[in-house]
Amino acid sequence: MRAILRKVRAVLCSTLNLQLSTFLLMIKGQRVVCVDDRFPKWVVEFFNQLPIKGCTYTIRDVCLRRETLRGSDSATIALLLEELRNPPDPSHMGGEELAFKSERFAPLEEIEVEEEAEAGLALSTH
Repeated sequence: MRAILRKVRAVLCSTLNLQLSTFLLMIKGQRVVCVDDRFPKWVVEFFNQLPIKGCTYTIRDVCLRRETLRGSDSATIALLLEELRNPPDPSHMGGEELAFKSERFAPLEEIEVEEEAEAGLALSTH
């Protein structure tokens, strides 16, 4: 499965002309950690809740959003987080919730304690 995801990521990056380092395949339900909590003034003014560097969050949705609040033709991969709720984008007719750029987050590598414990038991019984 991971090999397939790497291949999909490589194809998407070459197709969209993006660098692998800026395109992280993030999915709904995945845990992430905030790595950049320095926001421009307009973000502080429009958002109700902001992520804090070093804190972990759960991805509620992955979406495309404009790079800036107004007047941008380019899009960015953005995240909505379970733990944070923000108002609708005032510049969007459909009222989409304001979201955060995905590059502000890194995937959290959680250790499966149960699996490791089972592996340890298997080793100790042999």
